[in-house]
Amino acid sequence: MTMSRWSWSRSEDLKKKEEEPRKKNDRLCLWLVRVSPKSQRRESGTSCRSIGRLRKYWLEGEKAGTSEVMAILPGFPDNVKINKNGEFWVAVNSRRTMYTYLSSLYPKIRKFLLKLPIPEKIQYLLHTGGSPHAVVVKYSPEGKILQILEDSEGKVVNAVSEVEEKDGKLWMGSVSMPYVAVYELS
Repeated sequence: MTMSRWSWSRSEDLKKKEEEPRKKNDRLCLWLVRVSPKSQRRESGTSCRSIGRLRKYWLEGEKAGTSEVMAILPGFPDNVKINKNGEFWVAVNSRRTMYTYLSSLYPKIRKFLLKLPIPEKIQYLLHTGGSPHAVVVKYSPEGKILQILEDSEGKVVNAVSEVEEKDGKLWMGSVSMPYVAVYELS
């Protein structure tokens, strides 16, 4: 459980986001709060507001109320965690596919397809491209890539939705798959 889950009310933030006018490129609103590793204060927030982008929202200081793109992600993030050094681990659940690219260009067609009685498994296959794999990316507080772990064939892990660094190990889990994987970082 991250600090963001118990120290920040997500429902209030989602209401604020819903009140804001939507922009053409807005696709997803995932609000996470970055807590300073040296203190228990909220310094800034990270968000994946536009699919595939990690944004930093400044809550305090000179830049308060502004945001900046930290990183362009290789796919769709499912979770962002901060380690004790202030670096971010991002679990990328699935990579971009031609279906997701086209559905983002044509939102009316996407909405129509979502209303069809397509089985959940088929929707999942369309979204993931049919090939399970896993990507976990480590970013610096400035948004520079520090490390990438990828299982492109999904033989060891796939559909990573949770990642946590603890005691020199990286713990990974999935909402859709029954596993917990441990990767030795050193």
